[in-house]
Amino acid sequence: RDLRTWRSDPTDPMSVRTVLAALLTGRLPESEYQIVPAADDPDNIGKRTVVMLWQDAVSRFEQIGHDHLKVTVTLWILTGREDPERAEQALEDGLDAVIEALRTLDWVSWEQADRLSFGDPPKYHGYKLTLTALGQIGG
Repeated sequence: RDLRTWRSDPTDPMSVRTVLAALLTGRLPESEYQIVPAADDPDNIGKRTVVMLWQDAVSRFEQIGHDHLKVTVTLWILTGREDPERAEQALEDGLDAVIEALRTLDWVSWEQADRLSFGDPPKYHGYKLTLTALGQIGG
């Protein structure tokens, strides 16, 4: 599959979420990052930065044709580091790495990364990005 484009294909079960997870897994070093391709509440985030993503919405995008989709994906960059300076550095490095990985995808856009806490109750420091991906139905 060419990761520069996204097209749904009944013979290939990869969704926008799984394509993005595969791309991030291939571009971010495993020694530093853990990719979680689902909404989850990680029990214990160690020294690796966690990149968690899931699809929030899928809608038809008729402005460019009846066979196009707009997919909204939530992506979190999380750290379990408690030292404030180390937490900030891990998050800034993670944000830079994710932005660089997404930069080459002309079918994915994002506007803002918000510095928030993740969990209920909040347990982890993180950045939240909302991605918009455009795709085409069919092969």
